[in-house]
Amino acid sequence: MKHLKISSLVEMQRLMAMNGLSGLSGAEGEGGFLTLGDAIQTGPGGTTTIDGQPLDEIWTDLNVRLALFNQQANRMVSLLTFPVDRAQDRVAVPWTPEFEKATEFGRPGKVRFMTIYRGFPLAHYDLGYGFTQEYIDASRASELRAVQVQAESAWWALQMRTAMNAIFDSSPDASDEGITVLPLYNADGEDPPNYRRFTHTGTHTHYLTTNNAALADTHLETIETHLIHHGYGDDSLGGAGGTIILHANRAQLPVIRGFTRFVPATTATVPMIVDGQVVGMQRPGADGLSPEGYHDKLVIVENNEIPAGYVLATVSGGIFSAQNVVGMRRHDNPSARGLRLIEGNNRRYPLIESVYDGYVGAGVRHRGAAVVMQIVNSPTYVVPTL
Repeated sequence: MKHLKISSLVEMQRLMAMNGLSGLSGAEGEGGFLTLGDAIQTGPGGTTTIDGQPLDEIWTDLNVRLALFNQQANRMVSLLTFPVDRAQDRVAVPWTPEFEKATEFGRPGKVRFMTIYRGFPLAHYDLGYGFTQEYIDASRASELRAVQVQAESAWWALQMRTAMNAIFDSSPDASDEGITVLPLYNADGEDPPNYRRFTHTGTHTHYLTTNNAALADTHLETIETHLIHHGYGDDSLGGAGGTIILHANRAQLPVIRGFTRFVPATTATVPMIVDGQVVGMQRPGADGLSPEGYHDKLVIVENNEIPAGYVLATVSGGIFSAQNVVGMRRHDNPSARGLRLIEGNNRRYPLIESVYDGYVGAGVRHRGAAVVMQIVNSPTYVVPTL
């Protein structure tokens, strides 16, 4: 399933409020209210925390912090994705146009970008929180603000897993608008565009296996080739080919570090030809990520969102670059983008029962700009559980 689900207590809280109850006891239900006792006070309660901070000021501070949070981006997510506002969008893909032999009276063909329509889903997620009045009365302001830190972390984790799900699931999906959402090339009959001398057929796939119990040097070379022959990571394009990033779970790093062609990041000075001279040049990084090292054109980073037993190579043009593999869909209404904090039913005391919510969805934009390889002694790729 490509649409991830996060459980919410909003409807349960609403029903319980109708029965004179305000929520679940923190001791009795995981994900319920933070409580001091087992029930919320029926009176108005205090208006400040135990360290004297007014509750209305804390509510204002949470919303200000959230506005600042939405201006930031998770570094790993930003190198994988490009923001999309529609269910279907045109994507320009690398290809090689050809000159025609000119004629005296002829008109030459025009160079055009090759564009392909891609689909992107969108889903609405929410995450509720609740405090009893007694908990608020006995808490410090920092303890109340700490809940938002958890919500922000959960939002970034949702974005990352949504992007990972779009990449690792080799089957097509559909948006609520009925638009097909495609994965990486998966031998579904779509012919990838020709690039230079590389040609492809509809049986081409970017879901590979080692067909061996262990990952080897040659497997990373295969991954690199699968990207280069679509024009991604091609150094001859003067940087326009992007950077190839190999994402590896920590479980795979010891094996990769042992490859003969692995160069640790701490000693990554290699000879290169610059203006006809052979000089030592520091290898490039991955735009803010700390690389573990390098393997030929691959910049290797640790990413523990990648399931053990798999490696993922993606091409990135930079932060939220149009060259990035995944389209991260957001709401077409600007006011509904990012993570929001919505007050609960008790508007006099919005801290007691409020909801974080947001819209997010993801689909592959560039089907040839990433490769997934499963480390398994089988030729058949199996979609992992994310």
